[in-house]
Amino acid sequence: MPNTPISSLLAALTTLVLAAATVRAQPVAARAAQDTIADAAAAMPANCDLVLVIENGRELRQTALGGALRGMFGIGGAMEGAGTPWRGLAKQLGYEEFDAFDRLLGHRVVLVARGIADPDTARWALVSRVSAETSRRIRERLEISPRVIGKGQQIFALEQGRYELTLFTPSARRFTRADDRSVTLILAPTGRSELFDEVLGVLAGAQTPTLAGQDVMTRAAAMGEAEILLLARLGGRPAENQARSARAQWADFVSISARRTELAGAGWEARVALRERSRRTAHRAAAESTDGAFEALRSGSLLTVVQRAPLESILGASLPIDDPLSQLPWPERARELFTGAQAIRVHSAADGGLAFTLAMQTTHIGQLARALDDQIAGFLSVIERQSGDAGATAQAPPPIVPQFGGMVPRAMRIMSIDLAPGSPLAGVSGQGLTAAWQFAAAPDHADGWWALSLAAQGKVEGLAATATRDAAAALVAGETAGQRRKWVWLMAARPRDLDAVLPPALPDYRGVRSAMQRLDDVVCRLSITPEGDIEGEFVLRLAAPGPDKPAEP
Repeated sequence: MPNTPISSLLAALTTLVLAAATVRAQPVAARAAQDTIADAAAAMPANCDLVLVIENGRELRQTALGGALRGMFGIGGAMEGAGTPWRGLAKQLGYEEFDAFDRLLGHRVVLVARGIADPDTARWALVSRVSAETSRRIRERLEISPRVIGKGQQIFALEQGRYELTLFTPSARRFTRADDRSVTLILAPTGRSELFDEVLGVLAGAQTPTLAGQDVMTRAAAMGEAEILLLARLGGRPAENQARSARAQWADFVSISARRTELAGAGWEARVALRERSRRTAHRAAAESTDGAFEALRSGSLLTVVQRAPLESILGASLPIDDPLSQLPWPERARELFTGAQAIRVHSAADGGLAFTLAMQTTHIGQLARALDDQIAGFLSVIERQSGDAGATAQAPPPIVPQFGGMVPRAMRIMSIDLAPGSPLAGVSGQGLTAAWQFAAAPDHADGWWALSLAAQGKVEGLAATATRDAAAALVAGETAGQRRKWVWLMAARPRDLDAVLPPALPDYRGVRSAMQRLDDVVCRLSITPEGDIEGEFVLRLAAPGPDKPAEP
């Protein structure tokens, strides 16, 4: 993303959101009912596409942020120069950069945007609470813009006219508490002032449709007290004859609410709600399942993912959750036998060794064994054959490929894979791998699970077979144990511990390993509501910052 004024400003707000994930402070105190973060969002114009509300910006800034978060999230260019808009403004106001940030964005800040998918049509406005003293400083030091809007509202220019700013003290306070003497600041890019004017009009009491009373706000309010609230409208903009209907404009949406959960710790929880009307009928028809297998597999695991429904048909592209196992080049007959439920597990044995397990649910273990057995064995033999030196491989006899032939599906299949020293996999697994797979089902049942595990040779004898047996047993038993719900996706991870057992030579691709080192625990659960919406929660615990990563002043 080029470092344009809007990208820098959005990057600064992104920085603020990410900062929330490293704060060591007390939870937000309970506020009066009329002063919730949801109320601030509800006051925004209904024809926007996105609303982001952040509380306690000053607290959230005081973290080990900066370059650490750039590396953690791999944002790169969008984060570079994130402080640029504030450096010039701080200088104009006579404040230090951090002091200016605290004064301008340190309390409650709202970003409202429209048309952000296209830079040519993007419109946005930032609304923030500032003190009376900061308001006086702005009036004294900023240039007055030649643009005039209704009721004589004074407009100020900054960043050499690239932005415009106004200060407003509403008589009917929809953005602040009734006893709050702060002033509302509104900032937007010059030349794209439609949202600027609309937000000002709403705060002044104009009869403009807002988000108040809409389903998205009902969902947001039900999520409870929060420090960060993100609302995003989904789908295409409604037709012209629907344009005046606020409810039509926000019929499909995603809402994310996040807050700290510990008095002075690193615990955070985020709640998510996703509504897509076109998918609700299919969602309501989804089968119930249990979380028993997930709970059993996550015990002692470094990573556990249990997917209970096909993500493509449930989530589409609305949430950034991958469906990796479904993307593998399965034989067509195997695809026909898969149900869409799948699992991934990574765990470390008590005396060393790392096992990677994947599993797919099937409607018939016998038929799947016949479709997959020889395909898997052949694929693993190709890995072995391609891992060595090309010259040596040409002279050596090809490895013998076991022919399991789908016989006795419940029996364990075990295959050793030798790797040449120069193989890329050797740096991760040593000089060889052991693969073990099994087709498991409850007694007198044809439907069940196929599970396969890979483990390095020479670490723990029989680790791959043990991992496969344990996973298959948990998945089969989990069909009748645990909490029943229309589960979609469940995940539990110990990222920092997982990173610690990975080979040091494994590269930090896109900053993933850096991110893992900063997270102790992450748990996510997504399910379908009786109405056909998606709801869920993310709970995480952040690793304590190292002594070499002090917080910013």
